[in-house]
Amino acid sequence: MSVARECRPDAFSAIEAEWDGAKESSTEVTRSGTLDDIPLIVLSHDPQTALGPGAPSPSELHVEILWTQMQKELAQLSSRGTQIVAKDSNHYIQIDRPDVVIGAIHKVLDEAERKSRSLSQAH
Repeated sequence: MSVARECRPDAFSAIEAEWDGAKESSTEVTRSGTLDDIPLIVLSHDPQTALGPGAPSPSELHVEILWTQMQKELAQLSSRGTQIVAKDSNHYIQIDRPDVVIGAIHKVLDEAERKSRSLSQAH
């Protein structure tokens, strides 16, 4: 299913736009500082699934290590940040493990609602 989707012309345009904006996006993230105590969940693919069967090449392993580190750093932008590795998922977690995505959304909403209630009660 994902192979057919990735062969569409608009998929190539989206990938190109993502790469074109990577440097600007990286600069914005670097300048943004922290997210204080905003609820944050970083969903990460399963490294075993992403690397596939067999021994990964040194470059694939290097990229995976860097990606994993960046995901951890992203989760640390908030004092309430966590990282969830979606087992048996590849890059498209929303397709491979929609249950994990839905669970994460509910968890963030619950945390935000809990914070909102505690702020309302404090005032």
